[in-house]
Amino acid sequence: MKLAKNKSISDTFIAFDLETTGLDSSDRIIEIGAVRVQNKEIVDTYQTLINPRMHVPLEIIILTGIQEEEIKEAPFLEDIKDDVLHFLGRTPLIAHNAPFDISFLEKEAGNLNNPVIDTLKLSRILLPFIKNHKLKTLYNLLENGEPAFHRALEDAIATSKIYVKLLNIIESLPTEILKKIRSIADTLTDDSLRLFIDAHNRSGVRTVRESVCGITQYAPIPSNVIEFKAEDEKHSFEASEKCVEEILSDESMINKAGIKYEHRPEQIGLSKMVMGAFLSDEILVAEAGTGTGKTFAYLIPSILWSTFSEQRVLVSTYTKNLEDQIFNNDIVNISKTLGISFKASLIKGRNNYLCLRRWFNMVQVQFTALEQEDRYALLNLITWQHLTQTGDISENSSLHIQQKQPLWSLLSCDLKDCEMNKCSYFANCYLAKIRKEIQDSNIVVLNHSLLLSDLNAEQKILGEYHRLIIDEAHNLERAATDFLGDMITSRYLRNMLDRLFKRGKGLLITLRETIKILGEESMPVTLIDIKKCIELVIKSKEILAQISKSIAESLQQAEYKSICRLTKASTLLEELNPYNEIFFSNLCTINEVLESFIDHLSESKQRAMGKRNVDEITELTAELNDMKERFHSLFSCEESNMCYWVELCDGFENFKAISATIVIADMLKERLFDRIQTGVLVSATILVESSFGYFNQKLGLVRNERVAEFHTGTSFDFDKQV
Repeated sequence: MKLAKNKSISDTFIAFDLETTGLDSSDRIIEIGAVRVQNKEIVDTYQTLINPRMHVPLEIIILTGIQEEEIKEAPFLEDIKDDVLHFLGRTPLIAHNAPFDISFLEKEAGNLNNPVIDTLKLSRILLPFIKNHKLKTLYNLLENGEPAFHRALEDAIATSKIYVKLLNIIESLPTEILKKIRSIADTLTDDSLRLFIDAHNRSGVRTVRESVCGITQYAPIPSNVIEFKAEDEKHSFEASEKCVEEILSDESMINKAGIKYEHRPEQIGLSKMVMGAFLSDEILVAEAGTGTGKTFAYLIPSILWSTFSEQRVLVSTYTKNLEDQIFNNDIVNISKTLGISFKASLIKGRNNYLCLRRWFNMVQVQFTALEQEDRYALLNLITWQHLTQTGDISENSSLHIQQKQPLWSLLSCDLKDCEMNKCSYFANCYLAKIRKEIQDSNIVVLNHSLLLSDLNAEQKILGEYHRLIIDEAHNLERAATDFLGDMITSRYLRNMLDRLFKRGKGLLITLRETIKILGEESMPVTLIDIKKCIELVIKSKEILAQISKSIAESLQQAEYKSICRLTKASTLLEELNPYNEIFFSNLCTINEVLESFIDHLSESKQRAMGKRNVDEITELTAELNDMKERFHSLFSCEESNMCYWVELCDGFENFKAISATIVIADMLKERLFDRIQTGVLVSATILVESSFGYFNQKLGLVRNERVAEFHTGTSFDFDKQV
């Protein structure tokens, strides 16, 4: 149903919510709650329990507080359906996760012709920096309250208030954001998106700076660089074991910074050992039991050492949670305690960052080739891109990165051969900025994967460094084993092929039309070449399906039903070998055509095609070349020091091909530990039978005279914590 053009969806609406017996389509409604709102005021309400004619699970009773006796005495939906429909009328309907509620309501009450607005969809577009988009989270942020949730009427009231606040944010959006949202919204039929179209029609010229307060007041925009400026640089600190002991022994000084702190001898002992490693150029291997406070124990000497020696200290972790804790909490708290000036930065692997060139190509032109679902996902990035300081996708709670990895791969800085300084967006490149910032930071926080990636790149990512802390060190071997191998998925391969050709769209179609316009006789490749490439793309997708089928059939006979080892002697590898060779040959042919096109394209033809199209061909050609080599290597199993295997995922539709290094000790010794002056490897679980020997052997630290060892025990009081 369409409203009259002079009637706004925000004038009069009904916010509603359902409680159901579960989330499955076979479940039933047990409560309906709705509120009618006019001019932002609730003028009427409707609420009723409903007998679902089925058992109500205990978890639903506990969640909602609705008693089974109440439900048994409630009317059936068919008996009150007319009352419900009469209350709803033709008024626009507002719901949180509207497709869920609408599908249940229409299943039992018939099709609705009302415009439907989804506050979950709006929230994801407008508030990308909040921790999640649950109704409760939104109400706490936007209304600063916490009503009783999981009852239909209360949730409907909360939804109505959230909707009004979201409308206010839409009205405050910068014109540039509204324009980008509208360009994609115009290709989708969606009542929620009409709000942005209407706002764009009404908007004057508003800049980002004038308009961001409607968004940033609810969640701060994260930064990956923090500079702490001391109010008074006069202090008695020095880079010494005595100094760190005095700091950690002074409970009042640390508590003054707003930290609940207790004196712990084990923490002081570890901290002195860390400072000793800095002073004596040692590699310290330390097991710090639970409750030691290991992050403070190594961060305080690291910050002191860095500020006095003017040398960077890198701090590497395995998990994102610890990475975030160190950068956003521990370093901030230590800065309050010490009161000295220093700089800390957080850097991640390149595929975590948005590539501006790819982004603007996508939102200006390429989005029309995306599936509808991906265009919706793209909307969740527009506001975020305008406001983000880092370009780090992990700060965006609106995009489900695991589900949208193929889309993100089209937007991220994941090209190994990206020539940053030649890119027209280099001045604003998120990745280039953080790589520059870490060079003069005192503390650089990163993860093990990036640390290992830098070793492969011979320190071209992180630059030269000599002091390194490795927390969660027991996972370093696992990270090295995973990272120094390779993995490729059929989903990634198919996505790459889709970019070349899918349903009459793709790069090969762009080339075909370009050749027709500019004249085949003057182009380096012919229409016949393009036709052949399209045929090879189609055949290559069929080969991927055949590989998945072969792996599935092999796994049915295997001891482990989800993983199958590949060796030179395995039957599966022999069966897959023809597919490997044909797939590799197909991609080589396609790659040759693309490379020929780029290499022989005159400057005048490049100008006629447009820089964006030329860049896209160049980029995809490089990716394709890399992909075919990796695919061929994984299914050839040539390296004797590597282990190869395949896994199925998403049922039987997709597969992963994986390789891992069998022994990593020599590599870590030569590329890492022999190059640094100080290394601190700390974890809660390192010792095996009260010895560091096994751990040191795995990481290449045996017979190293610079290695010192330390064990704190534990100061964790379980009964007190409980």
